[in-house]
Amino acid sequence: MTNLQSSLLKAPLILIAATGVLGGIFLMRSGSKAQPVDIDMVLLGGVAMVLGIFCFPSRRHILYRLWRAAQANQPRAVPRGMAEPAETSVPPKATQARQGQSAYRPPTPQLEGGRVRLDMILPPPELDRATSWIGGLPKLPRGTEWPSTPDGPMLFVAQIAVADLPPEIWGGMGPRTGSLVFFVLPDGDHRSVKVLPVEGLLEERAYPGALEVIRAYPILRRGLAGELLAVPPDEGALPLMKWPVRITPMGPEEDLPHPSAKYRDRNGIAVTHRQKVSLSDPAFVPYDWDSLIQFLTVLIQSLNASIHKEGTKASDPEPVKTSQAQRKAAVAVLGEMRKTLARRKRSGEAFSPQVWQVTRAQVDLLHVAWARKQGQSEEGAALYALEDPQPVLAAMPWQRYYAAFEYLARARYLEPQSRLPDVVRASFEPVWRNDAAFEVAMMGGRADLAAYTAGVGQNMICLLELPFSELVGMVWHDLSSFAVFIDRQSLAEGRFDRAIGALAE
Repeated sequence: MTNLQSSLLKAPLILIAATGVLGGIFLMRSGSKAQPVDIDMVLLGGVAMVLGIFCFPSRRHILYRLWRAAQANQPRAVPRGMAEPAETSVPPKATQARQGQSAYRPPTPQLEGGRVRLDMILPPPELDRATSWIGGLPKLPRGTEWPSTPDGPMLFVAQIAVADLPPEIWGGMGPRTGSLVFFVLPDGDHRSVKVLPVEGLLEERAYPGALEVIRAYPILRRGLAGELLAVPPDEGALPLMKWPVRITPMGPEEDLPHPSAKYRDRNGIAVTHRQKVSLSDPAFVPYDWDSLIQFLTVLIQSLNASIHKEGTKASDPEPVKTSQAQRKAAVAVLGEMRKTLARRKRSGEAFSPQVWQVTRAQVDLLHVAWARKQGQSEEGAALYALEDPQPVLAAMPWQRYYAAFEYLARARYLEPQSRLPDVVRASFEPVWRNDAAFEVAMMGGRADLAAYTAGVGQNMICLLELPFSELVGMVWHDLSSFAVFIDRQSLAEGRFDRAIGALAE
């Protein structure tokens, strides 16, 4: 499309936006005593103003979508000596997928060689033998600097062995030995990415600097257990996930499921399993030092949140002050218990079921009385009364406990010599298999302009597309997908510094 054609297509948008401003002026003038009311101009101005407001700069406006569709339908210039890429038709269900969050992610148009899917492997192989994975830590040549910005290190998201890719992917362009390592900015400008081609002797590289920097990444903190990532290590910090993936060629019209579709079946395992959480079920009972510390952490956070929500003022009624004092005392006791468990863990003491039994008995001894509002006095003041003392476990947010327990169990599941008890594994593995079926990454194909528009050219190539993933613990903005693109010439020249990132709209 030429610049003139593009300008002509933009003209209606600019015109309507300007007309909307004029419409507002007409409306104001129609209310002036100095001017007679012209009902036609009032109606015209009102309609134009509404269109103008909702027209610019929203990308969901119908005129904007028509403009983007017109761009996509324009004939493309093919570089000399290169065959025209084959187009693939989009199935009706994939077309419907673009309206809101559908059960399917539409396939991107094929480039020579098509696309591959990256399926997380369950049960995972030994992580040291994995050649391609998502999340966790990268393997880099010694001496290679970790990509960073003035705000800190970039976030590692995936490492893919290009030798395992079909030779025809990306039209035969790009490297065919070694690996591609993908980094993104932790927040803000998702266009800024770093793609490193590496080969030779590689070694696992830890994040530079304090681990607290990683816990601050919004991409990670948006996970189900995200808030718990900020807990200091001695209090049960949760690890990063590394999921090995299997590379499988995709069919020309194959669909990938949208990760959010797993929640659509209200009777599905993704929904029902978390509703079963109970300490009477052995599958949800702490089984090592970390899971027990997390149990106390969730309970402490819940009690602290209730105190903070109420606040503490000198004018608070006595029942409220008494309830707050009892909760603060319970938090202090639980905090000391957590510190003691952390010290025992560091000393190398072996965990046993008796440790959980003793801790549970100590927690059951803690009771607090809650102040409940009973009404108002004649003067309008709120009246409170203390209820009978209740066990502190009555304040346990079970869904948050489930999130922390499941996250930690998933980390144990990924360990080379898994410490996950059989009863926990048997309960959670079906959930993880279901997640893996919906959270499928992809490589190859051209940019899908219906999903990615900001700064993404029509003939750009998809190096990697990552859906939001609870298995990995990465949740992109608004449960979206994140992709890394590059133009053909840069890929052919190995100029991965020209790659850009984009979030699906």
